[in-house]
Amino acid sequence: MVRAAHDARRGRGRDHARTARHRHPHRPAAPGCAAREAVGTGWQREEYEAEGLDFAQRGQLLTDTLAALRVLWRDTPADFSSPTLSFREIFCEPKPLQPGGVPIWVAGTLNRRNLERTVASGDGWIPIMGETTEGIAAGVTRLRAAFTAAGRDPAALRVQAPAIVVRGDDGRPDLARTMASVPDLLSVGVTDVNVTLRAFAQDPADAVGVMGELVRRFREVT
Repeated sequence: MVRAAHDARRGRGRDHARTARHRHPHRPAAPGCAAREAVGTGWQREEYEAEGLDFAQRGQLLTDTLAALRVLWRDTPADFSSPTLSFREIFCEPKPLQPGGVPIWVAGTLNRRNLERTVASGDGWIPIMGETTEGIAAGVTRLRAAFTAAGRDPAALRVQAPAIVVRGDDGRPDLARTMASVPDLLSVGVTDVNVTLRAFAQDPADAVGVMGELVRRFREVT
């Protein structure tokens, strides 16, 4: 399946819990398009300081925010308590159209905390930029084992990785050669392959044609 997706930005505690409630549409904008929440702790201290949040607590802020979103998308009214975020009798309506709420994808290196929050609140994992195929394979193995230990279906785990952009003899990105990396990604457990459209369609007017070619090439290699 080829889908269009829009990823949200990183979570930053209580403000993110509030904005996520309003940002996501409760029905897809078009067939095959759906919202999802892609989150990570981030690295820029100034972003947290600008919102009055403790940069050193960014991991806990993200963990608590994800847990709060799950409660808001499930309960009416919603009560929640955690070290950094608490509320009582909050109404979040209407609920997201997608069963269980907006899918949450946790991005970044699969350290202990990221693995724990993915298992507790996530639907998918986005490896850190530049991760190798071997690194992705190792992460998928760890996550599937952790899902099983937590009583979750390991087959439900989603994993996103980018197709490796390969340039042709003319120095321009070559779509056919780029899509040749897809089978290797799928073989290690990647379920969603990300392709940067602007690499192949710098002019927006070319986007529709390139999307059609992308779909065709993807189906050829899968």
